[in-house]
Amino acid sequence: MVETSPKGIRCGGILAADLNALQMEDRIAHLLSAKCVPPWTDFSGAKLSGLDLRQFMLNGVLLRDADLSGSDLSGACLHFSDLRGANLQGAKGAKTYFGFADLRGCDFKKGLFQGASFENTIFSSSDFSGADLQNAELSGSIGTLVIFEETNLRDCVFGGTNLGGSLFVSIDFRESKLWKSHLKDCILQNVVMKDGKGPHYQEAEEAGAM
Repeated sequence: MVETSPKGIRCGGILAADLNALQMEDRIAHLLSAKCVPPWTDFSGAKLSGLDLRQFMLNGVLLRDADLSGSDLSGACLHFSDLRGANLQGAKGAKTYFGFADLRGCDFKKGLFQGASFENTIFSSSDFSGADLQNAELSGSIGTLVIFEETNLRDCVFGGTNLGGSLFVSIDFRESKLWKSHLKDCILQNVVMKDGKGPHYQEAEEAGAM
């Protein structure tokens, strides 16, 4: 339960400042018990691999360089959270909401993020190799210098996303939506698109994609 008090936002009956005064293992214990922590709770560098975090409220939480590999974040809310450099290899995140989060340098390799929302996030320099992003929403995001190798982008929406300088290897774009996306200097290798070339192939070519 989220409550607003004169001292700040309480979640699970506690303020972020009080939680941050605890040892990391006690913070994690509270998280698993309450399934909700207030914004600015600091889990930077925390070992959270393999945890069941489904439907957890993690809005505005600091998870920089945290290990979330193999965790289950399905349906969780990480609105405005800081996950820079976090390890999400093999994590599950179906319909997870990352809106406005900072995801720079994250490792999403082989993660399952079907239907997840990455709207208005920054995920530059991240790696989505082997990940499943079917039906994911990435509109309005900044994703420069990102690796998409053998990533499932079926029905993925990239409306207005800046993908400049990103690498796409062995990708099927035929059902993806790249409307008004920026593809300048992208590298496309073994990519399948509509009409044998793909949606917005001409726009990509003119923008400098290879």
